[in-house]
Parts: sequence; C-alpha cells; structure tokens
Amino acid sequence: MLNILRVHKERDADRIYGSEVVEIETRGHRRKRVGVIKDISASGARIRIHDAASLARRIKLSSPSIGDGVGARIRWRRGSEVGVRFDNPLP
Repeated sequence: MLNILRVHKERDADRIYGSEVVEIETRGHRRKRVGVIKDISASGARIRIHDAASLARRIKLSSPSIGDGVGARIRWRRGSEVGVRFDNPLP
C-alpha cells in the first residue's frame, strides 16, 4: 500500500493525514488485525478497520510511523473508524 502523508497544523499538535497500514493486537486474541491510519498526532490516531465494534478497548499498535507494540485506548467508535489515545505521547 502506498503511504501518503501530509502535515497540518492543528489545535494542540501537528496532525498528519494520509494512509498507512497498522497492525492491531488485542489481549486474548492470537491473530493480529490490520487497519489503516487515516490521521495521527503525538497523542492519538484515527484508524479505519473492518468491524471496529468488535475491538477491545485496550489495544497495541504497530506501524512504521509509530513503532512496535504502542499501547493505546479506544476513545470513540464511528462506523468503521475508531479514535485512539496513545498511552504515552509519540516523540
């Protein structure tokens, strides 16, 4: 998948918009799920994923832009998208 990212100055932090594949891991599930990061900032991200309603509230994310096994909590769900807040802000 082609990753296309654009930086925008917003509210409390710069936000990057685009598309980047992310692996999503939840406790109690052996199989990782795959989603697409639609926008990301130091504090969180908006992720598109099939069957977003079935995700546990606590997840771990892995992608080139955020690294491996980054802890996050789902803050909202809308259709096929979720908003997550990282346990620790990204550098």
